[in-house]
Parts: sequence; structure tokens; C-alpha cells
Amino acid sequence: MCATNKEQDLYLLINTFQVELNVMLEVGFGLFEGTKEEAMDLAGSIRSSCVVYEDHLSIVTPHDSYVINNEEGSRYQFIIDENDYPPAIDVDLLSETERSSLINDERYFGDNSMIDSVDWDIRMAYRYLSNVIPGQSFFKTGSLSYGVVPVSHQKIERFKDTSLKEVNKK
Repeated sequence: MCATNKEQDLYLLINTFQVELNVMLEVGFGLFEGTKEEAMDLAGSIRSSCVVYEDHLSIVTPHDSYVINNEEGSRYQFIIDENDYPPAIDVDLLSETERSSLINDERYFGDNSMIDSVDWDIRMAYRYLSNVIPGQSFFKTGSLSYGVVPVSHQKIERFKDTSLKEVNKK
């Protein structure tokens, strides 16, 4: 084997969405075979949005869209951030000096020990969001961050019953 060859592995591409101030959603949206660097580059290049409905999620990318049903729990994970942050601020209205001081304002730094996965299905999350933001029939959000998780070829069976797609570089 040549020293410049990199090992090809299988990765689950993950996108994290900020649904509400303290609710995030991680979604596995594709499988990719290649190096970790290639998988990260691909995951970072896929711009997506997510809509939370009462009984399903709708994931939209520039080239595709798909539905994740409530029963596909292995594809998504809701996360709650219990940190107490100050109210959101429109940074466009701040001066450069105010923006600089805001970056160092420790009130906006969260404690990771206060962030935890919750065992919610889509219906439970929808009910929670409906109580926090009443009067909405769906909740739309854009991508917050992305990542990849190595998946062994033996564990791929876990994802066979879902609509995960092989993601190829375009």
C-alpha cells in the first residue's frame, strides 16, 4: 500500500439544527464512504433545513428532500440545553465596540454539563415546542452545525430499515 493512500471508512453524516432557543435536533442524513476529512468536507457543504411537524420531520437540501417518520428513532436525537442565557440581541444594531464586548460576555457561554440528550420522539418534541411557541403548526429551522460518526460495515444493518441514502460527492 502506498503511503499516500488513505483508508476508506463508512461515516454517518450528521446535521444539528437549533429548533428553539434551548432545543436542538441531531439528524443522521446520509452515509458516505471515504476518508474522515472527505466526510467532514461533504457534511459541511450540505446546506439543509428541517421542519418539525406533529408526527414527522422534513429535511430539505438544495438537491433533495425527505421525510423522517416518528418510528425512525435511530435517525434523530433531540437535545435540551438547560443553561440560562440572557435574551437574544440583534447584533446588527450594536456598535463594533459593543459587539467586541459581547463576544467576551460570559453570560452567553454555556456549561456543557447542562446540555443533555432527551428520550423524545417527534410527537413529544412537537408538544413541547407547541407549549413554548403557541399557535404554530410547524417549526422550521436551519442547520446549526455538522459532524460525522464512523460506522462499521457490520453496524450498517441498523440503518438498512431507514431511508438513509448513500451520499456521493458531486
